[in-house]
Amino acid sequence: MTSTTVAEQPSVALAAEPEPEVASSPALLWRRLGVLIRWALPVVALALVARSMAVGWDEITRSMAVFRGSGAMLLLLALVVEGIWVFTLSQVYRVSLQAFGGKATIGQSMVVSMGAFTLSRVVPGGGAVGALVAGREFVRIGNPGPVTMVALVTAGWVSLTSLTVLVSVGLAAGIVWGSLPVGFLAVPLLILTALIAAGLGM
Repeated sequence: MTSTTVAEQPSVALAAEPEPEVASSPALLWRRLGVLIRWALPVVALALVARSMAVGWDEITRSMAVFRGSGAMLLLLALVVEGIWVFTLSQVYRVSLQAFGGKATIGQSMVVSMGAFTLSRVVPGGGAVGALVAGREFVRIGNPGPVTMVALVTAGWVSLTSLTVLVSVGLAAGIVWGSLPVGFLAVPLLILTALIAAGLGM
């Protein structure tokens, strides 16, 4: 009786194919939320602008009449001051970052500050949104998160304190000239005191 030899097939261990990387649910949710926000923000901003113009059209026309009646030099001076203010705000961001070891060029600081400022004026709760956008952009260009956060807090403090000082000086001038009562200085001085105390605590 002839015995047939059956060749044993070598057992080959098939390596399990790596499963494709699937983004975790929170990461995927945040990504989709980011896309939604990027599309929704311009729509919301345009709707708010249209609504503001519809409601306040009378005030807008009266303001334009005031501009037309003002001297050209006064308007030019206002534009120059606005340009200086925009540039200064961007440098507050940049210097605040540098003070804590961060980095940003003049151009990067201007782009980020103008984006944050624009959002703060056209979106409800825009101050917080603007700060988040500024923080994200500064991190994106290579700054550590903690450094960016501390720099944004410092920049916000410098901006608010400077604005409060300017308002207080303007009100004080009005009081000296007799056009405003002394009580008008109470609130700005209280705010300024709180800001200075917060700054010393930092």
